[in-house]
Amino acid sequence: MKKYYGNHIGIVIQNNDPDKAGKIKIFIPHISSTVYNNWVRDGKNKTLKFLGNNINEDLTEVLDDLKKITPWADCAAPLAGESSSGRFNNFNLTGSVSDSNFLDTVTSATSALTGEGAAPSNFYDETMRVTDAFTNAAENVNRPNPLSYEYKPNGYSNEAKGAFCVPSVGAHVWVFFREGNPNFPVYFAASFGQSDWQGIYESQNEPGLDYPSTYENKNASITEYNNNVEAYRNKYVINQKGGTLEFVNSDLNEKVRMTHYSGSFKEMNNQSTIELNTKNKQGLTLNDSYDTVRGFKNEYTGKNLDEIVYRDKYKKVGSLNEDYFKKWKDLVAGIQEFKQLFEIKRTGDNSVKDSNGITILKRNSLLQEQKGTFANYPVTNSDTYSALMNTTNPDPGLKTNEVASSINDSKTGASAQTANASRWITQSGKTFVNGSGKSLSTQDGTWFTDDRKDKLKELIEASLPELTAIEQELGIGGSEITQITKHKIETIGMLMNDFGSIRMDNAGKLLSNEVLIDNNVVYVNKIESPLVEYVHVQDLPGGNSTLNVCNRYNVMVGAGGLNLKSYGPTNITGTVTNVTGEQVNVASENEINIDAKTINISAEILRLRNKRQRQIYIDDNLGVNKNVIIGGGLHVEGETYLQHVTAPKEYQVTEETNIHFIGGSTYPASFSGIINGNSGSWSGTVTIGSTTMPNVRPHTHLFANLPLTLEAGNVAVRTAAADLNAGTSRKVAAATHNEKK
Repeated sequence: MKKYYGNHIGIVIQNNDPDKAGKIKIFIPHISSTVYNNWVRDGKNKTLKFLGNNINEDLTEVLDDLKKITPWADCAAPLAGESSSGRFNNFNLTGSVSDSNFLDTVTSATSALTGEGAAPSNFYDETMRVTDAFTNAAENVNRPNPLSYEYKPNGYSNEAKGAFCVPSVGAHVWVFFREGNPNFPVYFAASFGQSDWQGIYESQNEPGLDYPSTYENKNASITEYNNNVEAYRNKYVINQKGGTLEFVNSDLNEKVRMTHYSGSFKEMNNQSTIELNTKNKQGLTLNDSYDTVRGFKNEYTGKNLDEIVYRDKYKKVGSLNEDYFKKWKDLVAGIQEFKQLFEIKRTGDNSVKDSNGITILKRNSLLQEQKGTFANYPVTNSDTYSALMNTTNPDPGLKTNEVASSINDSKTGASAQTANASRWITQSGKTFVNGSGKSLSTQDGTWFTDDRKDKLKELIEASLPELTAIEQELGIGGSEITQITKHKIETIGMLMNDFGSIRMDNAGKLLSNEVLIDNNVVYVNKIESPLVEYVHVQDLPGGNSTLNVCNRYNVMVGAGGLNLKSYGPTNITGTVTNVTGEQVNVASENEINIDAKTINISAEILRLRNKRQRQIYIDDNLGVNKNVIIGGGLHVEGETYLQHVTAPKEYQVTEETNIHFIGGSTYPASFSGIINGNSGSWSGTVTIGSTTMPNVRPHTHLFANLPLTLEAGNVAVRTAAADLNAGTSRKVAAATHNEKK
């Protein structure tokens, strides 16, 4: 048999080796057996470039006949890595296909055949079925992953190591014959034509960029100098249907790119690592994951973002070096002490401190001091009041010659009066703690100016260099800015804690609510009121939210409104707490309590109204600085003190009476009356005997007075005033009774 040595080019005509041993059949035109009757006998030139009747070639028509007579060719695989069928341990003189990292497993009696001690990848390949966290909606997943179960690696554990591939039918390969025997072909390399090479190196994106140029091929005869002289160009491409692995070695363009059939790829170049996922991207880390970005990180999600954390989530923004923040705070604290000073030395330190003397509420500067004098107390030293007094008749009453048609009213005047300092102490229940007759308040006092306020600007300027140095150590970050186009819904905890936080008795309180008039007495009425008490609420295992804002907290809500609701108490505290609005409503189903040292209520229209049209109950003395106008009636159970009364004039009649004259007396005859049964006007002197009494007729007198109705006793007065309890309509003055009493 003729021997054939050297290497030859052939075309792959069959690659489905029944033993799946990587064998193929190769047609070598100048060596392989030919099909004389069907192909050679016509004496025409044959075109051999690829297979297929559609590309104008001649091999396809005799393909089936060639397969019958062409021997299978073995593969001479390239050296790639270990390139072995197993592992040999020379110390124990044992061989094995095991991928174990431990010698006892590699050299076991069965490992050589069974492959005991496989690589960990084999565990996930054959034994364990792992999934990600997005399998179904039952796991709090809004959008399940259809490929959640596709975490199955192909580790090829305990298998031969090397590079394995089967050339496609039509591929051009290099062949040599074992010992020159044409019946034992061996293929070892591919052969590509010009169009094949240009398809790789003349791509549309970078035509010829990475194909070798003048860098490796220049000589002294080159007169044209270009950038190719200095730039090395080269790349290595593994191109398969499933994807492409590309190593670009060109100067300043070094990169590794892995591209999938779908278009997804990952590229590592000199500037960045680029990844494109044309479909879904998923990852599963069975242990910890660490992602460190030293520069900026930008993340964009075109649709929904579903983030699930089964344990704690920590988020830290900005520099966490607390020492520098403390240095900054301690430095600014001195400035703040000066800011908190009053412009005048009007008070001392009145901050709230605990039992250990530690300040828990800083009401003013620790440097604040009091120096100056209090003003005189205006009530006892300055303010005067008009005290009404009678200036015409110190003993008002019926004057002589007074008749019904001519009544002279009493004239009144006023004098300036000042409150007595010694009596004011007793009357008010307060003492002059700042000196006799001195004001209780620092208002209007004479106080020294605090010159330290003028040093504030100087202090700030002196601190700026150190503050700037500290702020540089804080870093430039620390802010979190979130912008949401539509809605944000945040749920903390799994279940709402709707345990009862109060206990309530609908009639648990008895409160004074009005003053009623009874026949026998005026008394304070009481009414039932709800009793509401807070009870301790057991916390759920989760659901707490704590927000610590160390400087300022701003919330801006649009016209849709702000709603806060709690199943338990709601506490809002602050040194100065302001609630403002075009309309402010404060309502409660049961009770509202307002408590303070001072309550100021000011309005253009100020109204108090009982929803049941009953009294507005005031539980203490009522002082009114100006006028009181009552549209209805007024009942006073106690004494009424009036400096002066202005009322309509009304003529009233005295009770009928007998005039008795004492016997033996002499009276001027300048009166009208009845003497001894005789009526008339008398003049001169009338002497009544000592043993006789005049027989005077009963008579009355007409006089001017306040409009009034006199009742027989207290009970009658209370009975008449009882209508005031109704509260449904105004009580007007009753008709005056002028009949004799």
